[in-house]
Amino acid sequence: MKTLYLIRHAKSSWDNPQLDDHDRPLNNRGFKSIAIIAERIAEYDWHAQKLASSTALRAMTTATGLAEAIAGGQPAAAESELYTFSQEGLKRYLQKQPDSISCIALVGHNPAMEMLLDYLTEDRQLSKFPTCAIARLELDINRWDELDLGCGVLDEFEYPKKSK
Repeated sequence: MKTLYLIRHAKSSWDNPQLDDHDRPLNNRGFKSIAIIAERIAEYDWHAQKLASSTALRAMTTATGLAEAIAGGQPAAAESELYTFSQEGLKRYLQKQPDSISCIALVGHNPAMEMLLDYLTEDRQLSKFPTCAIARLELDINRWDELDLGCGVLDEFEYPKKSK
């Protein structure tokens, strides 16, 4: 059994339309959302052995803000493979992880996060995957290279505006 956290980056700023997509920072709402989700992660007592993030500024900032809560302060690994909008790229990344890791948290982008969730659960689980949302999946696999269609169950789904 493996556990996977899929985390969409927090809300980014569009104040400077000249910026490359990779370099967009978070806006104020994004920073507030990180604090809310970090608190929920602590309440659930969720922990990942590895925290990996897209290299995009908005994703790395989100990962850094959540690192204490989900990875015990261990810094996020910046992974260029995770700067993707395709679930296939995320799947390939996960399939290469060492089997000694039982729980991984990924910080990335939509539609890749939503598509991977749908693929792993073999069902359209959610109508939306809002910014700074976190999905906790239980995967019925022993090795990461077994990751495949329908191997997961959505255990929890949290997002900043979700009422408690």
